[in-house]
Amino acid sequence: MEKLQAFLAMCRDEGVRTGPLRVDGEGGSCCVVPLLSWHHQSFDTEPDITCWEGIPRPEHAMVDYSRCKWPSPLSQTDESVARALDELNDRGPAFPEGAGAAALPIISFSHFVPRFELNPEKRFLFLPCLLKAVGSRFLGERVQRIGSAMHGRARVSLRVERAPRLHGDWRPPEGADRPLDKLPWLRAAHGCALV
Repeated sequence: MEKLQAFLAMCRDEGVRTGPLRVDGEGGSCCVVPLLSWHHQSFDTEPDITCWEGIPRPEHAMVDYSRCKWPSPLSQTDESVARALDELNDRGPAFPEGAGAAALPIISFSHFVPRFELNPEKRFLFLPCLLKAVGSRFLGERVQRIGSAMHGRARVSLRVERAPRLHGDWRPPEGADRPLDKLPWLRAAHGCALV
């Protein structure tokens, strides 16, 4: 948390905006709101896939667990880190006057996903445990509470095999390596789970 606070202080010193900001343009105005967030495993509300062997636990598949250190009593194995980062949003700069009204809609964004249903089903994922590390219920509640008219998120890598995406169907290009060829547990399960 000290590194995060130091980073935010450096941003302030350099004039980088990290809080709500009114943006005016020819077509109107909006309030852009960056939100701090972190993932938690309980965000994944789908049952775990148990019929395939070799699916790693998120702690073994995501570098967040080995490279990110949190002060006690925060732990990535529960919701405490996600809750603590979400609460930091309450300490940021105030929203511009009128934010959330029709004349000044809020456009929020974050690195993580605010709503679970925005993810593909885990049975379609290259690595099903990814859904335990992509989103935050606290973020979703905050996006709803601030009245965000639109929410964007940073890229999250969710490799999908034969699954429809939110913006059309995805198919690997002809001749490209197929994810199923890389993971024996997924290849073995292909006939029963991904068709």
